[in-house]
Amino acid sequence: MFGHNQPQQSASTSPATTSRPRVSFREAIRLCWDKYTDCSGRARRSEYWWFLLFALMAIFVPLLPLGILYHAYDLATARGAQVLWFLPSIMLFIALLVIVLFMLCPLYAATTRRLHDTGRSGKWIGWDIALSVVSSIVLSVAYGAVNYVSDAPAPGNFAMMRAVFHSSLPLLVVASVFIVYMAHIAVSASILVFTLLDSQRGENKYGRSPKYQP
Repeated sequence: MFGHNQPQQSASTSPATTSRPRVSFREAIRLCWDKYTDCSGRARRSEYWWFLLFALMAIFVPLLPLGILYHAYDLATARGAQVLWFLPSIMLFIALLVIVLFMLCPLYAATTRRLHDTGRSGKWIGWDIALSVVSSIVLSVAYGAVNYVSDAPAPGNFAMMRAVFHSSLPLLVVASVFIVYMAHIAVSASILVFTLLDSQRGENKYGRSPKYQP
């Protein structure tokens, strides 16, 4: 009005944020190991996926020779040869079981923190576990009924589902099995998608962002 140009204010007043460097493989292992049973707080994508890779590598160490040993045993017995496979296979199986049990707790905690980082509750994991148990029981019971009255294929989730679908069981039973099984798949797929999402900027109800800082 008086010839002075007033500086225009930006329409956006949200504070700018900067991204911290990605968590390294070694740092991710240290963070998840230090928070072995800690389900509180948040975990960014690099922390979670690096630790998941470490857990899979640890499980693969006894799993690979165990698979090779069983394959060699099958080949040897097919040719009529005698091999000492029982003791080493038992030792490898025990090692595999110990590693899996040892990794369950930190993986559960890391997954919970990863869900927190996207603004979601760790209850998703509880729902997934519950649906996994229920779907396994329902599918096994239905397959048992089918296998009792017909020549069903060898056990396996998809084989059992196929057997149930092509059985003479009541439609309500088949539909119930299908709904429970698909609900489990849907929840598991949702958790996978959530772990791939970026961190929420700023602070949420689970704590401050481990990736973005003001």
